[in-house]
Amino acid sequence: LGISKYISIILVKKGFKSLEEIAYVPKKEFFLLGLDNKTINTIKEKATNILFFNKTKENFKLICKNLNLEE
Repeated sequence: LGISKYISIILVKKGFKSLEEIAYVPKKEFFLLGLDNKTINTIKEKATNILFFNKTKENFKLICKNLNLEE
């Protein structure tokens, strides 16, 4: 995610195990970790963007396969 090692450690210690959790867990859960609103928004936005990119990439590969095209 391109976040500090400190924040990464906090997230892992508090049980966050996936980008989906980071992207979709309510913001109030992050406030309980002592993170500020700007940091929370940045982390959630980065996680959401990565998930979107990965899904878009999967869909592109599937379309290419169905059309017998190479990527």
